[in-house]
Amino acid sequence: MLDSPGRLVGITFGYREAGKERLIYAYDMERVRAELSALQKLAN
Repeated sequence: MLDSPGRLVGITFGYREAGKERLIYAYDMERVRAELSALQKLAN
């Protein structure tokens, strides 16, 4: 997900159709960084 200036602000991981609407699920970049850091610690 990008903000209006084009900066990466989140990672979309899924969506669900809800009638005529589509609900989009995403992690913000703080969550993405935390998850990546935890994975890197496990790999070491």
